[in-house]
Amino acid sequence: MKWPKSLWFAIAVLLAAVALQANPMNKDLFLGLNSWSMVLPDAIWSCWTLLGDTWMVLTVLALCLWWQPQALLGFALAVPLGGAVSRLTKVLTQMPRPAGAMEPSQFHIIGPVLEFHSFPSGHTLSAFALLAVVMAGRRWGLWAWVGLMLAMGVGLSRIAVGAHWPADVLAGAALGWVCGTFTRAWGDQWLKRQSPEQHERTLQALAWVCMALCAWAYRVDTLYPLAREFQMMLACAGVLSCALWLWRGRAGHARH
Repeated sequence: MKWPKSLWFAIAVLLAAVALQANPMNKDLFLGLNSWSMVLPDAIWSCWTLLGDTWMVLTVLALCLWWQPQALLGFALAVPLGGAVSRLTKVLTQMPRPAGAMEPSQFHIIGPVLEFHSFPSGHTLSAFALLAVVMAGRRWGLWAWVGLMLAMGVGLSRIAVGAHWPADVLAGAALGWVCGTFTRAWGDQWLKRQSPEQHERTLQALAWVCMALCAWAYRVDTLYPLAREFQMMLACAGVLSCALWLWRGRAGHARH
């Protein structure tokens, strides 16, 4: 298998993250970015960081059903793989978060005060895994760049809320891209081996699961109360998107 250039770039970013983690510049960058982020209201950063929560990433995935339904399987595979990679790395590195290495009064915190298991940023990993899954094999047009800006914003938001160091964010982005790229490739290969009827049934089943999880995301406590209304809107939009996509498929069959 020939690796795309983006994977080599992701690996380079991961190596840079490891080097930055051991450099005093990591703390200086964190304090500078955290201070700069205070020009925006806490509610904006709360909403932006919510886009990296796994539950809320599912609602964004539901909105992508209309042009990338195959992304459902890729992301379904990326969730356990990315979760395992993130958890294992956090346990092995045992890096303290900013609040575990400094007095919380030294920087701005939004939401919960987190102290342990810093490296990598799980929110950033989820956001970039979704981006990789949705954009696999597609030309980079306007919406791709919008998605990239949103994913990068999730990473920046983790610094703004005081939860992660810059090195954590870089590592999360790199690992998320790698996980998403591989799982989308695996998922597409598996779907290609299915008959058209099996292919459609698989995607419909995944859409039903996605809709149920979006409904559950409505009531999940994300620990960011300032983003509660945004969370409810995203969850409702995800449920509606899945329902309409499934209804369109049933209506299409009825016409035939």
